[in-house]
Amino acid sequence: MSHDEQAGSACPLPKSHGRLQQAHVLWHQALLTYDDEPAFRANLNGLIEALRNTTFMLQAEKAVMPQFDDWYEAWRKRMRLDAVLSWLVGARTRVVHQSDLATRSTAHAVVHTNLSLATVEMELPPLLATPVACRLIVDKLPEPFASDRRNLVLSVERRWSVPELDGRELLDALAHAYGFLAQLIREAHDQVGAPFDMREPHEKEDAAPDGRLACMITTSEARTVRLSLENGRWLRSELIREPSDPALAAEAARRYGVGTPDKKVSLPNEPVARAEALVELAKRMLVKDKAHVRVMFLRIAGDWKMIEIRAADRAEKYTIMRLVAELVRRHGADAVIEIGEAWLRFAPADLQIRPEDDPIKEEVLYVTVATADGVARQYITPFKRSLFGRIKLQDTFTLDEGQATYFGPILEAWGLSLPDDPEQSGT
Repeated sequence: MSHDEQAGSACPLPKSHGRLQQAHVLWHQALLTYDDEPAFRANLNGLIEALRNTTFMLQAEKAVMPQFDDWYEAWRKRMRLDAVLSWLVGARTRVVHQSDLATRSTAHAVVHTNLSLATVEMELPPLLATPVACRLIVDKLPEPFASDRRNLVLSVERRWSVPELDGRELLDALAHAYGFLAQLIREAHDQVGAPFDMREPHEKEDAAPDGRLACMITTSEARTVRLSLENGRWLRSELIREPSDPALAAEAARRYGVGTPDKKVSLPNEPVARAEALVELAKRMLVKDKAHVRVMFLRIAGDWKMIEIRAADRAEKYTIMRLVAELVRRHGADAVIEIGEAWLRFAPADLQIRPEDDPIKEEVLYVTVATADGVARQYITPFKRSLFGRIKLQDTFTLDEGQATYFGPILEAWGLSLPDDPEQSGT
């Protein structure tokens, strides 16, 4: 049963269910208007009121629930102990009966490659758009970034907050409140024997354990703009794609022999074993197609999900790794495998020269695996191309010397220590 049907006459708790649904819509409207202060404030006020009214509506529907008062008192105690829910009570009173919330607009800026090199925090005038703030920060970059901007990206995240929540980003706090109330309304449905599902029709993922919908988890990417400091180009966020055509997947499996007994390529679930199987499969694909697109696999709740990566230069590669790190946070991925082609240096790296411009380099196929519990390994297969493009593979060797630098954002998402080396040659 869809949430539209549940919130209508078929649902025994249509008022509380409907207010929760309204809060979800207003939350997304607030996110879409994050850079438009008047519109953001209007949506924020409506969102706060809808969230608070969810419990009012539930109490108005108590007649359909046996022993409601005893059941609800336990939830009331939990709400009093939750800092965001306690704040929400006063915030609703203020926006309805007094005035708007006193909010603070800030920018969190990071100069980075795959590792963060410098950070800047600054107050933003409420009507100043984030891209404009990004340009202002560029004009005030400290040394050495002001004079040498090669291979650098500036990411600027806009944040609205209130003092009562100790600077916590507002929409993250209100997503927490939504998740808490969603658990409350779900249990209320259980009490009356009714189904409950707040997902939109296009959403396939279940809600997180804290009750939030997947679309409401880790929204910093939607509030962030990125600029290549080397050439002043805005960096797109649509650099990763999730293949979704089952027919294409089946054709790829047939073409490269995935899972076929005669060609002996199967893909285990365990990360290192899967990476080793993918080494052999990637070699087969490279020889057959003369190229290998860059792909990553994320293990989410025990299942592997593939994404295709498209990057034109280093700035886009750095952006991609931050986008993937957001996916890792959002979905709780506990392992990542990446496959692609790269240039590998075999001489001491001169950081003033890009790997692809280094005369002492070799083209390689790489498979990198990393896990949330600290496992890290790279499989490197050098190869050469003949005059007519034929691929000649060399022996594969393995690197087990700590985490790859270019996985830095993913390691941060897992709370792991970052490598010290400022560059990862070859990627």
